[in-house]
Amino acid sequence: MHGNTKPIIDALKPLIKNEAFKVRHVGHSADFANVKVDTRTVPCIYVINASDSPVSDNLPTTSCDRDVLSNEVFAVVIGVSNTDSKRSNKDNAEMVELRKEIRKILRLFKPTDNFEKMLWKGGKMMAYNDHTLWYEDRFSSTYFG
Repeated sequence: MHGNTKPIIDALKPLIKNEAFKVRHVGHSADFANVKVDTRTVPCIYVINASDSPVSDNLPTTSCDRDVLSNEVFAVVIGVSNTDSKRSNKDNAEMVELRKEIRKILRLFKPTDNFEKMLWKGGKMMAYNDHTLWYEDRFSSTYFG
């Protein structure tokens, strides 16, 4: 997001105070890179710049009055406890509900006036072990600089 994930992090921070989810931390890529996960640090959320690309290289300079037109993609990485799922051999309900809530918050969210509304691009499991399940959802928006 042109290096600034703060508006998205700020949009997700109310989940920390939400009793239904009990999120312990919402942070950025440097936080995620340094995370030491144990059962006391999850659930947690990290917003990471994933990629950016030009919307079109073929636009004439007169087609818009702005300098940059790019598609920005960012990942919302979610970590939750996996201990209950392992014992019950069921899907992790906490992850399912937290992902729904994040999509609800970010669906059609505009990080700044230079962005179009956010679109959900899909998600995938990143990793899991006996203690933690990591999932990544991707969102995108067009940026006009």
